[in-house]
Amino acid sequence: MVLIVDDDEDELKFIERVLRGWKVIVKTCDNPEVALDLIATNHFDVVLVDQAMPRISGLELLKKMKPKSRATRFYVLSGSVKMSFINEAEQLGFHFISKDHMRGAFDLIFEQK
Repeated sequence: MVLIVDDDEDELKFIERVLRGWKVIVKTCDNPEVALDLIATNHFDVVLVDQAMPRISGLELLKKMKPKSRATRFYVLSGSVKMSFINEAEQLGFHFISKDHMRGAFDLIFEQK
């Protein structure tokens, strides 16, 4: 199961549509606080979080989520491709996906075997 957290409803719908095309079970959330509750009460194989949200950054949210779900693969989505940000995400144990290359990244993450 995949959790997608993004304050942009259009982005949520787009990502959900792409992943459901691969028969992936998807849960979407536009509220970081609700996402924290979801991660504490559900098992997600993958969590995709937008970096630029108004109440909390994606990295800050992932830092709070990680201790609650160690078996989960965490990805931060961003339109910004600054090396300092990518390095910070990787140092924290998160994977980076550029929003410009989401489909290609999803092909690798969710490819059907």
